[in-house]
Amino acid sequence: MTCDVEEHSIEKNTLDDNIIPLVHKQGLPRLLDLFDKYKINCTFFFTGYYALKSPESLRLVKAAGHEIGCHSFSHHPDLALDRLTFRQQFKEISKSKKIIEDIVGPIDSFRAPALRINKYTFEVLIALGFKFDSSLCPRRFDGPFSSGFRKKLKWLSAKEGIYDIKSKLYPDRHLTEVPISANILPYIGTLSRISPELINALRPRIFNRSEKFGLPVVFDTHPNECVDIQGIPFTTRRSKNFLKYLFSDILRHKLKLKNLGKNAIYLLENEINEAKKFGFKFRTVNQMRS
Repeated sequence: MTCDVEEHSIEKNTLDDNIIPLVHKQGLPRLLDLFDKYKINCTFFFTGYYALKSPESLRLVKAAGHEIGCHSFSHHPDLALDRLTFRQQFKEISKSKKIIEDIVGPIDSFRAPALRINKYTFEVLIALGFKFDSSLCPRRFDGPFSSGFRKKLKWLSAKEGIYDIKSKLYPDRHLTEVPISANILPYIGTLSRISPELINALRPRIFNRSEKFGLPVVFDTHPNECVDIQGIPFTTRRSKNFLKYLFSDILRHKLKLKNLGKNAIYLLENEINEAKKFGFKFRTVNQMRS
């Protein structure tokens, strides 16, 4: 079970500092209460920006016994890692790592915002001392609803399971990859909220494939999904291209507004129960080894 903690407002379809106190007071406590109920530990990936604005959130999660990971500095599209050079990524990720470690101590794990990476990302992570990454999603197809979807087509043929990525710059170092689970559709909280019927159809495929090939199952959710809608949602236009605006903003936003708040917690509890019935044990990312 993994959780990405960021400064994105689903309600407003944009980055918004006002979501941060809501995540701290509502989203995170609801998740932590649920995980405590089932005595499971998870990995929470925080952006450096969120950590700067709400260091108490990291302390809250750490005190509950969960792993803290890094989610780069921000979800701003201009800082998407697949757009940045080696030096630019090093700057953003090292800055974020320091912010987080100054609050909760050493961290081992990383996940890229929107899972957007390029050929430099793993070398940057290894150079910065990260031991685990969870930025890949094999067998997943992202269409025009997702940012950077063209570059994500390579996910369809990405390697499954937990494995080591060896450094070309540091021959004695490596990074352990722990991919998010998918079978065309990703196994994530967003899908469970958009269509509980689809997640019910996807889940047995994910679980059975895990059993057949000895693969871990990695689920991803977000505390901002567990925040109640505060007012009247509106779509912030992020794309100048009309088709991108239609798919990535209007249609995607309407879908992502479904089952927020307590409904998201109810659906997540169902995923936990289904995993337990199947016999899975819950581990944090830094407890996984290839």
